[in-house]
Formats: sequence, structure tokens, C-alpha cells
Amino acid sequence: ANTKQKQKSQKFNKGGKKFGGPKKGAPQRSKKR
Repeated sequence: ANTKQKQKSQKFNKGGKKFGGPKKGAPQRSKKR
């Protein structure tokens, strides 16, 4: 499950931060905004 979530996070992080997760989307949204 850990490996599947890590791969899914990278794929969603590229085209969807809301899918990547609140922890990864929070810091990324602050830099873009």
C-alpha cells in the first residue's frame, strides 16, 4: 500500500495537487500562490 500510494501521489502531484494530498498540496499551493 505504501508503494502504491507513493506512485499515485507522484502521478497526481504532476496534474492534480488536490489528489496528491493536503500535506503535499499545502506547501505546493503556498509557493504557486
